[in-house]
Amino acid sequence: MNTRWLAAVLAAALFGVGCGNKSHRSYLAPKANLQNISIIAVLPFENLTDYPNAGQIVSDLVVTELYAVGRYKVIDAPTALKLYQESGGTLLPAPDRSYAVEVGRAIRADAVVYGSVQEFAYRLDKYRQGTREPAVALTLRMVDVGTGIVLWAASESRSSDAVLSADRDPVNRVALAILRNLREKLAEYLAKAS
Repeated sequence: MNTRWLAAVLAAALFGVGCGNKSHRSYLAPKANLQNISIIAVLPFENLTDYPNAGQIVSDLVVTELYAVGRYKVIDAPTALKLYQESGGTLLPAPDRSYAVEVGRAIRADAVVYGSVQEFAYRLDKYRQGTREPAVALTLRMVDVGTGIVLWAASESRSSDAVLSADRDPVNRVALAILRNLREKLAEYLAKAS
């Protein structure tokens, strides 16, 4: 096999795998103590998209990624809301920090994760006429129930626009890639705090 041809194919494959629009921003509160967090509740994410159930899909993926960290007891969104209602709380469609703290206190969580999904769709591909690419954008926050302080916040958007790839990632896979990246950031913060 011609070495130049092989090098060209490998370069093209790496280029195709590496392509994709991605934007990430995260914040860790000064002196945030993530080591004291043992129980995290996840609220349903606000769905700001036209995609049905995007908020629920993302909150379910967040639960899975928090389990993968391996150090938290995680309360999923349906359970958290059920426990909150049983304690006499009133459900709100769009969680904010004060609501997250209120829910967390009622269900005895140390921290609550909430957020929103801004994009969860297949949009027109800028490289291939007439095709669509998956695109996801989301924001999440982890609030300390005891203090009401946002311990960690992150926003990320990503699309799968690999130029040379015939396959497109499903929108859920793009969302999962975002959340795995955010989980890795959280794990880095935890490692630095140890």
